[in-house]
Amino acid sequence: MGYPHERALSSTSIEDEFDGADLGDARRTRRLQQIAQQCAASPAGSFPKAARTAAALEGTYRFLNNPAVNAQGVLEPHHECTRARAEQVKSPVLVVHDTTVCTFGGESARQGLGPILSKTGAHGLFAHVALAVLPGEARLPLGIAALSTFVRGSERRGKRSTRALRADPHNESRRWAELVDLSADHLGDEVSCIHVMDREADGFPLFEELASKGHRFVIRAACDRALTERLEGTQGHRRISHAMKAAEVVLTREVPIGKRRKSASAQARRIHPAREHRVAKLEVRAEVLELNDVASRGKRQIRLGIVDVCETDVPEGLSAVHWTLVTNEPIDTPEQVAHVIDAYRSRWTIEELFRALKSGCSFERRQLESRHALEVALAIFLPIAWRLLLMRSLSRSESTEPATLALTTSQVAILALRLRRPNEVPTITEAVAAIAQLGGHLKRNGPPGWTVLGRGFDDLLLLELGWLAREQQM
Repeated sequence: MGYPHERALSSTSIEDEFDGADLGDARRTRRLQQIAQQCAASPAGSFPKAARTAAALEGTYRFLNNPAVNAQGVLEPHHECTRARAEQVKSPVLVVHDTTVCTFGGESARQGLGPILSKTGAHGLFAHVALAVLPGEARLPLGIAALSTFVRGSERRGKRSTRALRADPHNESRRWAELVDLSADHLGDEVSCIHVMDREADGFPLFEELASKGHRFVIRAACDRALTERLEGTQGHRRISHAMKAAEVVLTREVPIGKRRKSASAQARRIHPAREHRVAKLEVRAEVLELNDVASRGKRQIRLGIVDVCETDVPEGLSAVHWTLVTNEPIDTPEQVAHVIDAYRSRWTIEELFRALKSGCSFERRQLESRHALEVALAIFLPIAWRLLLMRSLSRSESTEPATLALTTSQVAILALRLRRPNEVPTITEAVAAIAQLGGHLKRNGPPGWTVLGRGFDDLLLLELGWLAREQQM
């Protein structure tokens, strides 16, 4: 399944993603577009490096710290562009949700940030993002569908009951349902969406709320939920695992499992252990089950589809792939079950977006002193990170589109010289490979990472400055 035309994805300049931003003054909109253009040209570079002149740098800092400018206003035009791209897709668009923590160092805490779970006492903010993704193996990103941010207070609330947590209007788990509503509003009624989330979103109230509002979803379960049926001869409830063990295999398939590096966090290593790339052989079982909300003492139930995916023939010493997916999508046929699995597989796209934001755009290195300025900067860098991710996705899908759709004319000319084809316009695939080479990438190391691409863009910017200076002298 492909996009009607890749040109529709890659031809829009980064300035167009911010065109028409309603910031109360047309001059602010022009300044926003200038900042976006400068940062997109050198995504990993500092603000002084991107601005190039003292006047432009002063204008950047004044814009980011302006109380009349906010993140939602900055992102609104990009949401409109995302909706326009999504409306061209005939099949349901996948909207992938996840949260990332943005950590900012320094000798003193920055204004408005909160503590994060870290032994270093670091402060930061949490970015909760919805990314629209095109269905299919290429998983081309269509744009940011919605963004919300939050910080944590320093006070400890202690352990609370499930009922108390649900009653708390400030409960962080509310962010999942709220961002689904917000992303659906931004994408509009003409776009059919399937919302995809990982284990952190697992919760009976969320299932219930999404289903009642007509939102389609695929969510990975974090716990073995109770069913309404009782275990024979006991007072306990049957669990999802009991039903899945008794179910027949409806589908077998092989799926490539990507390499995962060792995480610095012990908790992350426990949940997401390091692994090498391999092709996993999967057995899939599917049943429609009636889930029981234990916290309501059996007063609330909901019927949902359960798709259980388990790896067989696991290599020695490795953990088996095992996903239990909860969905309100139909699962009556093997094709429908495969559709649910492929929807969940798109979830890794948002992890790549966060890597593009942090490594490719060096967002956590930004020397800004307040939460407000950082959130405005986040709203600028998220579309830039999306565009970096799009370029890499297109390059991996062997795009034949010309690099002029994504880069400036002078940048393309420089890369053509690097490729020793000065009279030809390289494709996006070729241009990304050349940028990675500038950053020190070696083909034998596999696809380029975000740090390498960021270094390559920085070097390309320096080469472009020399190129433009030479043209002015001619």
